[in-house]
Amino acid sequence: MIWNNIKIAFRNLWRDKTFSLINISGLAIGLACCIIIFLFVSNELSYDKYHKDYQQIYRLGIEGKLGDMEMKGPFTSNPMAPALLSEFPEVEEAVRINRSSYIIQNEDKIFSENRIFWVDSTFFKLFSANFISGNPTKAISESRQMVITKSMALKFFGNIDVIGKNLKVNQNQIYTISAVIEDCPSNTHFQFDFLIPYFDYSQSRDNFWLNDGKYTYVKLKKGTKQSDFDKKLNTLVTKYVAPALKSALNMNYEDMVKAGNYYRFYSRPMSDIHLHSHSTFELGNNGDILNVSLFTIIAILILVIACINFTNLSTARSSKRAKEIGVRKSLGSSKTRLIFQFLFESVLLSFIAFTIAMIIVEFVLPITSVLIGKELSSNYINNPQLFFIFLGISIATGLLSGTYAAFFLSSFKPAKVLKGELSKGKNNLLLRKSLVIFQFSISIFLFIATFTVYKQMQFIQDKKLGFEKENVLILKNADEISNIKSFKERIQSHPGIISSTFASAIPGEFLNGNIIGRKADLDPNQYSFRRISADEDYQKTLQLELVEGRFFNEEIASDSSKVLINEAGVKELGLTNPIGEIIARGVRRPLTIIGVVKDIHGDTFRNKILPLIILPKDSEYQTRLAIRYHASNKNAILGIIEKEWNNYTNNIPFEYYHLDNLIYDLHKKEYATMRTFTAFACLSILIAILGLLGLSSYTTEQRIKEIGIRKTLGSSVGGIIKMMNKDFLQWILISILITSPLAYFFMSKWLENFAYRASLDIWIFIASGLLSILIAITTISIQTWKAANQNPVESLRYE
Repeated sequence: MIWNNIKIAFRNLWRDKTFSLINISGLAIGLACCIIIFLFVSNELSYDKYHKDYQQIYRLGIEGKLGDMEMKGPFTSNPMAPALLSEFPEVEEAVRINRSSYIIQNEDKIFSENRIFWVDSTFFKLFSANFISGNPTKAISESRQMVITKSMALKFFGNIDVIGKNLKVNQNQIYTISAVIEDCPSNTHFQFDFLIPYFDYSQSRDNFWLNDGKYTYVKLKKGTKQSDFDKKLNTLVTKYVAPALKSALNMNYEDMVKAGNYYRFYSRPMSDIHLHSHSTFELGNNGDILNVSLFTIIAILILVIACINFTNLSTARSSKRAKEIGVRKSLGSSKTRLIFQFLFESVLLSFIAFTIAMIIVEFVLPITSVLIGKELSSNYINNPQLFFIFLGISIATGLLSGTYAAFFLSSFKPAKVLKGELSKGKNNLLLRKSLVIFQFSISIFLFIATFTVYKQMQFIQDKKLGFEKENVLILKNADEISNIKSFKERIQSHPGIISSTFASAIPGEFLNGNIIGRKADLDPNQYSFRRISADEDYQKTLQLELVEGRFFNEEIASDSSKVLINEAGVKELGLTNPIGEIIARGVRRPLTIIGVVKDIHGDTFRNKILPLIILPKDSEYQTRLAIRYHASNKNAILGIIEKEWNNYTNNIPFEYYHLDNLIYDLHKKEYATMRTFTAFACLSILIAILGLLGLSSYTTEQRIKEIGIRKTLGSSVGGIIKMMNKDFLQWILISILITSPLAYFFMSKWLENFAYRASLDIWIFIASGLLSILIAITTISIQTWKAANQNPVESLRYE
């Protein structure tokens, strides 16, 4: 019986090659998209779940409000972990992490490394790692010990047998390697290359509760509820933070709360960090649960479109198989057996499509990895359950696609179909009409979504940032230059270099914070600002836009007590005439505002621009040198700068990056989302076009005699094409009316994730509708044109 079903199935597939090709192509593309999206989603959901007892591990953070400024950061202060271990019995272990960048050296191999973590000795009690050599319990238990990854061992020594060997950190500290571990897996929210003991860290004994910036992780005992722990956690605010606010900032915590402000601690499950935490201060580049949901929906929609194609084409070609069904029923075939046959054909076709889809996935996966900026791998050998999951999806798709057609075809009455009295049926036509409307609704929605995403990306690209990012080179480790003033003079003597500036940070990098206040008699409140310390050439080099006032002048000695703020800072402080206003950084000496710069977009467009204070040089530790150059001299300039670098530093690696690349990296996730979304949207529309092509082909074939009669009676080809397009156009117009308000609602919600966003213009909806109509008219017209240009004698020969 099975063998007979297989023969019949292949015979029918071969007999109707167009139907088979369209359905297999649509299903193969749909399944391939679905598999790739599944690989992406499963990777995103797997983050940090390789750690033992990950369900018990939480990261602590601070959230607060001061005036109009709200802040949520994934860090706490240094004394948090010891306090929890001594006062909270539900805390099993606690680990502090501080991230740093240093020059690492082994003889003549010198590199600047930025994935160095200071960690407590209990690090491996919370986090899992594969040890190649060394003891996890003793690896970072003593001063000057160091754990390195396999790739770092190979980089500095050329082999992994390095236990007991030394590395020089920051040119003057010798650390002995105590363990070598495998590189961190890709699905973790932080990556590190070096681990060194926290008690060697210069700030490890800082017990001030307001000096945050340290990442604290805890492992709670089994059975501890997160809500109960968070409630208890905030008792530490009144116990330790309130006195610190009073002593450092003369702020009364109770008065602060009464004024509508707050300061509190929170915990976040480690497995939630990658998709749900989006702070500027994350240890790694996190994903977004919104994108995961979005692509999951796209995968479902693509599969639904492919299933609709199958159902539509199967019911449309019912007349071709009517006599076969009539004969088989007359010879005793039961309805159940016919249903089984049709479902078997559907599953077989789906399995063929699945086989092709698997081949497509292997070829396309590297391209997809580039598109989304994440390496994906099918890896069926190490993860065989993936193959069976995809096979299950394929079988389910075949059954889902073929169910209606199977029951519809098997319900034909043999007496009627053998007499040629097969009724096309209102229910059958209504179903096909509904499915086409639904299919076009999905396609129009994807058009609108794609145009919206593209418009937002264009908005990000075209938006003025408050500075000029092109043709600016940033030197890292500029604090290692022996004489910064002389170095600047030397490089600026070259005609290709316009200017340079020495600063603590550049727009697009992490900016430290400060509490800023006005005179108490004018405003008793305190405000949170970001800060940059820069020399007098900062504005010229980065081409900041001055709203009013002036920038620093090295010839004016009093500028050491002057500052500039941005427009957001003016608004935050409530100033009407900011020039000459006196402000203060906490309890430090008063500072006078001498200028206001336009707001600087140094973060993703998802976040609001924060108040910023620009301090004079030497107010902060400065490590960046920005150099503006003429674009035409780029390659020659690099050689000149490197030569001077080697003259002014002591074997420090020459490392640099371009400001425009730094800004691009801020939005890299958004660009990847746009590219990937566009690609999948186009593929789903292609599947819909394939279905429309097949359906219009069968519709034209069923009406071929009508077309012949109309031509005989004098109808033009244009008139026949217009007639055939009429029904489809009605369905598309209904789709547009249904989809537009839904798309407006969902895309408005998506845009709300951006603090700075493009408008959702009417042209997006008009263009999406017109594009859908154009595709439909073109597809249907081609099929109709072929039929209308046939000789009427051919179609009416047997009448």
